[in-house]
Amino acid sequence: TNGFSATEVISAWTLAAGSLAHPTLPLVAAGETCTVEEVEVPAGWTLTSANPQTITIDPESTPALTFVNDRDDGQLSIAKTLLDVREGVDLTDIEFTVDVTCIGDFPGGSASYTALTLTAAASVLVADLPSGSVCSVAEVDVPQGWTLSTPSPVEVTIVAGELQTVE
Repeated sequence: TNGFSATEVISAWTLAAGSLAHPTLPLVAAGETCTVEEVEVPAGWTLTSANPQTITIDPESTPALTFVNDRDDGQLSIAKTLLDVREGVDLTDIEFTVDVTCIGDFPGGSASYTALTLTAAASVLVADLPSGSVCSVAEVDVPQGWTLSTPSPVEVTIVAGELQTVE
């Protein structure tokens, strides 16, 4: 437009509630084009929107750009292994119950999944757990005639894009 070009670095930060805060922006003339870039994605998050983004200033509207960060997550599979089972023993009706408590990037800092039921033939999957979460898996209400051979609870750290297995 007028041949003038400048770069202005403006810092912004995320508030606890997740909304963006920023200082007052300098005046930019109508018709000018601005390029905005998210330069530091927080650990455990992936930027999934275009970056950088360009916008032309229109005096008739409020300019707005959206940057999207998706939480990196993983999964937890809980399986039951039975030892010293005699041949011919029917295990189809025997259920085992586990409780899972995860500490991490959850609303309130933790999440609990209680009374998850599994059998010798069917595992349980807990999906969409934030990466870096530490999950504790505890078997509860051990069926009569059975003894735990693995210490309970078992702790596991969730890794982005991976399936963690507890047996």
